[in-house]
Amino acid sequence: MIGIFSWFGIDLPFEQRIKLIKKAGFDATSIWLGDEEKSCISDDFASIVHQNNLYLENAHAPYNKANLLWNRNSVNHAIDEYSKCIEYCSKNRIEILVIHPSKGNYKIENNECGLDALSVLTTFGKKNNVRIAVENTRQNHILDLIFENLNDIYFCFDSSHDNLYSEKKFALLTKFSDRLICVHLSDNHGIKDDHILPFEGVIDWDLFVDYLPKKFAGVYNLEVVDNKKNSPDEFLLAARSRIELIKKQIIRKNKLG
Repeated sequence: MIGIFSWFGIDLPFEQRIKLIKKAGFDATSIWLGDEEKSCISDDFASIVHQNNLYLENAHAPYNKANLLWNRNSVNHAIDEYSKCIEYCSKNRIEILVIHPSKGNYKIENNECGLDALSVLTTFGKKNNVRIAVENTRQNHILDLIFENLNDIYFCFDSSHDNLYSEKKFALLTKFSDRLICVHLSDNHGIKDDHILPFEGVIDWDLFVDYLPKKFAGVYNLEVVDNKKNSPDEFLLAARSRIELIKKQIIRKNKLG
């Protein structure tokens, strides 16, 4: 399936954006549980997606409290926020909650604290049929720590973050292939997190296709915004054509073995 985030940078009512995504030919979408929608958790979002026959693959939790996971004095605030997101996902038939394991260049204060917190969240997620996926951000060594110590947590690969912060592009797709369950795809110019359409920046999408594990069964999901002031229809059709091209390359590669 191909998908695009419900927030794609054009300020329209949520329901109108969902209808446009469906009209453009996408199969799936994902939602933010943060400031972009002016409301952290609204049941209307999920019901509108389902009513428009789109698969709601994942929800992205707010990340402003990500660093609190690693501090004994504040960890409960992070656990409370992410637990509410898990409950929302469970209630609204969303199988994956994506979280950032840290924000910025934060220096981890307590490894055990963060691992304990993530263990609590993954256990709570399992009870509610929600899988927790941590996303690669600035500090990939945190992923090593998490995956070496926790078995029931998964990986969300972000192509833009990878291009900005990984020494070897796309190596994380191989390193954590057994944990990979979703992707956030966008391009950039190697300077900042632009969230532009594939093939408009410097990311090598042929290399992405080579590295994406053959067994990946998630949505080819775009996390892009319109920076060119197109009409919504124009932008979504352009977005669909880019992800369809990547999908065709993946199918061709997999057929060739």
